[in-house]
Amino acid sequence: MPKSLHISILLLNSAPVMRATRTFLMLLALLPMLSNRCRKEVPPRSWPCETIEQAPQAFLNYWYFPPGSWWVYRLQGDTAVTDTVRVDYHDSSYHKNSTHMRGVLPCQWYYGHSLLHSNKEFFPDSGGYDGRESIDAQYIGNKSWALSHGASCNLYPYEHFLHYPFVVGDIYAHSQRLISIDTLITPAGTFDSTLLITQQIEQQDSTLGRIKRELYLSKGVGITKVKFTGPETWELISYHINR
Repeated sequence: MPKSLHISILLLNSAPVMRATRTFLMLLALLPMLSNRCRKEVPPRSWPCETIEQAPQAFLNYWYFPPGSWWVYRLQGDTAVTDTVRVDYHDSSYHKNSTHMRGVLPCQWYYGHSLLHSNKEFFPDSGGYDGRESIDAQYIGNKSWALSHGASCNLYPYEHFLHYPFVVGDIYAHSQRLISIDTLITPAGTFDSTLLITQQIEQQDSTLGRIKRELYLSKGVGITKVKFTGPETWELISYHINR
């Protein structure tokens, strides 16, 4: 046997080399276990929502209408002054993993709705709303929904002003109250199941910042009558709901 080969065999059989070899082989055996453990610690995949909380149609029927819908209102006491309102924006969506900008929780529908006024004298482009009224709804738990509103001519600041299910006598933010569910007669017709929402607030009428004192919402039609501080009252004279 060559001398160099004999020396190599002796070195491989030495105790330090044997220990190092055993350690290396043990590490090789542990690698699959360590790899599996690392894979288990990866955050779980994000799956679609199993269920999504949707608003009842009985709630949407009072305010949520498709594009192409319009309403014409007349200023009470002045037949020459009218205002045409059209659906400007219409959206419904849900988020699976993050909170919506309006505070909507994951896996719950958010409903957005915007109305554009034609009469810029009474509904001016101010406050960032550009003559629009923004209305949206979100789920608040326990099978309940809340309706919020924002506009250059407000019923209230941007807060909840109506909850579903409807309960006569309920009080919402800034003293809004559901007074009754009754029949309303307007030039556009007679409407059953009309909600009357009031706000107890004292403020002078102004084309720059009026406050709605009474709001009438009729089932299947939407806003049918509005009373502002001042006083100033608008009544529905014609409308079209795009089915």
